[in-house]
Amino acid sequence: MAEVLGPATELDAVNEMLRAIGQAPVNSIVTSVPPDAVVALAALRAASRDLQEEGWHFNTEVDVELAFDVGDGHIDIPTNALKVDASGSENVVVRGTELYDIENKTLVFTANVKCDITYHFEWTDLPAVVRRYVTRLAIADDFAPAYNLGADRSRAIGQALVKARAAFMDAEMENGDYNLLTAASTNSVIQRTL
Repeated sequence: MAEVLGPATELDAVNEMLRAIGQAPVNSIVTSVPPDAVVALAALRAASRDLQEEGWHFNTEVDVELAFDVGDGHIDIPTNALKVDASGSENVVVRGTELYDIENKTLVFTANVKCDITYHFEWTDLPAVVRRYVTRLAIADDFAPAYNLGADRSRAIGQALVKARAAFMDAEMENGDYNLLTAASTNSVIQRTL
C-alpha cells in the first residue's frame, strides 16, 4: 500500500532544517533531542510567530464579536490573539488580556465590540503551504546562517525560500480573493491621489 503524505509535521520541518545544514534527521522532537534539533525547533516556532503576526487571510477574521462580561463589563480577548482592532468606530487597544477603551479611558464596556482579530495558530492548524513557507523562512533567516554552509548551499536555500514564498503568496491571493481595485491598501492610495 502506498504511503499517503499529508502536511508536514513539526518533526518533518525540523528534519528538513537539519538536512539543510547537512545533519542527520531525528526521530523525535520531544525526547532525547540533539542540540541542533532544539535550535531548529526554536527557529521554526519563531518564524511561524513572526509570519503570523503580519496577519494573513489564513489567520485573520473580521467582525468577530467580543462579548462584555455582564458582571464587571470587561472584554477578554482570545488567548491566541496577536492583533485586535475594532471593526467599527470604537477606539480600543489590548491591555494585558482585555480590551481597553482609549476614548473613555476604561476597561469597562456596556456593549459587545466587533473586532478584526489576527490569531496565532499552532503548527497543526496551519495550512500546508504556510508550513512549507515557515520552514524555509526558518532555515534561511535564522537557522542556516548560524552554520558555515558555503555559497552553493546558501544559494540553494535562498532559491527554495523564493519558491516557497511564491507558492504562499499565490495561495494567499487565491484564498483571500483579493482584488486590486477593492483592496484596502489600494483604496488608500487612490484616496491620497484624489
